[in-house]
Amino acid sequence: MRFSWVGAVFWVVYLVLCSYSSVMFMVSVLVGIIISLSSMSMLSVWVGMEVGFLGVIGVMSGQSMGEVESTMKYFIVQVLGSLCFLLGVMVGCGGVFLGSELILMVVGLCFKVGLFPFHFWVPAVMSQVSWWGCFIIGVFQKVVPLWVFSNMGVGGYLLSGVELVVMVTALLGCLGGLGVLHFRVLFAFSSLIHTGFMVILSLVSLFGFFLYLLVYFFLNIGLVLCMWSAGVYSVLDVLKVRGVLVEVLLLSVSLYALSLAGLPPFSGCFLKVYFLNLCWSSFPLVCLVLVFSSGVSLYFYLSMFLSLSMMSGSKGLSVSSKIKILSSWYFVLSLVLNLLGGLPLFMMVGVL
Repeated sequence: MRFSWVGAVFWVVYLVLCSYSSVMFMVSVLVGIIISLSSMSMLSVWVGMEVGFLGVIGVMSGQSMGEVESTMKYFIVQVLGSLCFLLGVMVGCGGVFLGSELILMVVGLCFKVGLFPFHFWVPAVMSQVSWWGCFIIGVFQKVVPLWVFSNMGVGGYLLSGVELVVMVTALLGCLGGLGVLHFRVLFAFSSLIHTGFMVILSLVSLFGFFLYLLVYFFLNIGLVLCMWSAGVYSVLDVLKVRGVLVEVLLLSVSLYALSLAGLPPFSGCFLKVYFLNLCWSSFPLVCLVLVFSSGVSLYFYLSMFLSLSMMSGSKGLSVSSKIKILSSWYFVLSLVLNLLGGLPLFMMVGVL
């Protein structure tokens, strides 16, 4: 029997999310993004964001009390952001308090993506939800707000405020990750740093923003697949893994971490070089702060995984164990996404 690619995608998503309702909620997320990106008015954009937001709430809701609590936190924050954004749209349409509509809309978008001073919810929410909830919040929920940023024509004092907010967010992201042993919290602080990169990139080039987001999407889905399939959420979970699997896990996750931190020759280095190539002339100070934040994130990634390697007590591996590592899908997928994808990306955009 021949299956269409749509059916194949449906069954893959079903196997990951484990229920038909979660698949339907995920479809709602995608429909909301499509509605917003194809809209001709800000009110329609807001409607699309709310459709996607309801889908995210359905995917995030789990069986544990921690997931329910995080879902409620996320719900409250997103509702506040939506209200600010809608108020800005209504002020602009009504013609009253002109000049404040952009400020209200920017505040609402900062709420939604977790920019300073509304960054507090990101680690609090991501620390309790599932890996797929973290992935949806960290990637899918950035698409529409940052697309709106790129089309708002932010300038003047408001642009200076956005630059300051981005720099503070990136610094909080890199400093907050120091000493963290919980992988989902670390993922959250890393997401704050990359949000800063994407906000600035969206103000400079819409194509550049979507290209950055696409590469970031593939790196994160590989990392989440690796963590989710191994059932790892913190350093203690890694220490419980025995045998060759711990070596595979450490190697695979280390490649993703080094790539997201921007170390050459990994694919994530392309994101940083491409960002600097587009944004240095317009935002030199912001570029310096963001690159510094990536350097600090590289430090805490390296220190954590070196400590894990020593604590795991790995000794010399036999030839059969090395073959198992090289043939593991964790490791193969990590190599493809982090090493083999870097050079074609550089050549595609003509950076080299």
